Amino acid sequence: MKFLLNLKPWQLFSLILVPNLIPAFSFWIELLDVIALFVYIGWIYSIGVTMHSLVSDVNKPNLLYFKICCVFISVTYVIEPFVSYSFNEFIGYSFNKWMILLVIFVICIMFYVFMFAAQMLESVINGYLVYGSDSLKAFFGFWFFPIGIWYIQPVVQRVLKQNEAHI
Repeated sequence: MKFLLNLKPWQLFSLILVPNLIPAFSFWIELLDVIALFVYIGWIYSIGVTMHSLVSDVNKPNLLYFKICCVFISVTYVIEPFVSYSFNEFIGYSFNKWMILLVIFVICIMFYVFMFAAQMLESVINGYLVYGSDSLKAFFGFWFFPIGIWYIQPVVQRVLKQNEAHI
């Protein structure tokens, strides 16, 4: 996954966004959307893990929850169409509160993943462990990813270039 950190911003942008611009008429196009999501989550995952290894503070957060959340988001995105279809066939086309709760839960997990990666990136930049409000710029960069890629990817490459000996 580290190769995603070495891509230029326009290359990463095109890997993530171009498959989403193609209308989903077939299974193969839908597969491209899944691959684009895996690239996006993989990019955030590699930023979080790499920056976590560069943070020198003793009190750095546990990496296990971040990894589990990234896997959960990926698995949920792959399974969701099948689960949604089976619920609709079994229950009918009625209001499905379980799917809404799942979507809200996945959104909360996405925010955690964004915040963890943003905290690790800002911690490496500042040289000490930062917390919530200190990393909001990177958090919103992850959240609004088409715009955020153009900010975050050059910063990540600059940080990696400065810390080449530690990697």
